Parts: sequence; structure tokens; C-alpha cells
Amino acid sequence: MGINWKRKAIHVLSSLVFYWMCVYWSPFVGTAIIIALFIVLLWEALRLKLPQHLPFRTFWNSLLKKEEERNLSDGTFFLLGIFGASFIVKGKELGVLILILGLADLIAEMVGRTHGRVRLLNGKSLEGALAFFITSLALLWVMLTLDISKSIVVSVIITLTELFTKRDNLWIPLVGAVALVIVI
Repeated sequence: MGINWKRKAIHVLSSLVFYWMCVYWSPFVGTAIIIALFIVLLWEALRLKLPQHLPFRTFWNSLLKKEEERNLSDGTFFLLGIFGASFIVKGKELGVLILILGLADLIAEMVGRTHGRVRLLNGKSLEGALAFFITSLALLWVMLTLDISKSIVVSVIITLTELFTKRDNLWIPLVGAVALVIVI
């Protein structure tokens, strides 16, 4: 199965919107995350319990992975992860973690699918993991102007989190937020 571009587009656009909100509309970011989380949890409950009553079923079903058909989607874990991280870091730090979640994940998948030769855990590749690490490092170093050594430490921690967890959309922002607090 290839990359689901509609799904990735929603993932990246959500990341960009939440990043923008974290940087330019920060007093309302918590409220926006809670509202989005409420809407998604309501949608998930309806999707899992009463799918026949939802509009645009064929569109939404095409966005789901096979394992999400009877479970919560990665989008829900994306929102839960940034919701939890919002209690640990604020503003630009939270925004950059959200960008890492959206952009580094996409770049890692693209590189892993096209150039991945060395398979690691959960079907992920060494090449994809390196792409994730480099993207994370660049975002942390450039956007947060962290010292390069601090950026490397946080990037390694986030990359290992991406590799070793099944629900990386949940754990990347949470672990990344804790790592930022410790390292900064």
C-alpha cells in the first residue's frame, strides 16, 4: 500500500494550522485543541458505533488505515498528543513539536517508502528514521534557535520515540515536550 496522500495532506495542514495558532494566536490554542478534540472524539464515537448514519462515509473510510476501522484513528491520537504536550510546553515550542509531528513524519514516510532498504521496527526503515531525525533537527535548530547539541539530543529522543512506539502521533509531542523542558 502506498502513501495515502489525502490523509497526509490533512495531517500536514492540521500541523501548519496548529503551528500558526501556537505562534500567532497562542492565548486561544488550548481552546482550539479542546474544541477539535471534542469534535474528533464525537466523530470517532459515531464512526465506531453508528457508521451508517454519518455523511460522506466513502470519503472518510478511504482515509482510514486497516487497523483504524474498528479503533480510534491516528488523527485522534494526534490531537491527544498535542493536547497533553500543551500542558508541558507553550507557544513556539509546542508549535515546533506539532510541525515535527506533521512534516518529519511525512518526509520519513516518503523517504522510507522510496529509498528504504534497511528495515527496522514496525516496518520502518533506517533511511526513513534518518530523514525524520534530520527534519526534526532542522526544525528545532532553526525555528527554536536551540544550541546544536541540544537540538541533536531532542531530535534523537523524538526519533527513537517515533521508531519504538506504535502510536507515534500520541507520543512524539508528549516525549518531545518533556525532552524540551529537560534540555532547555
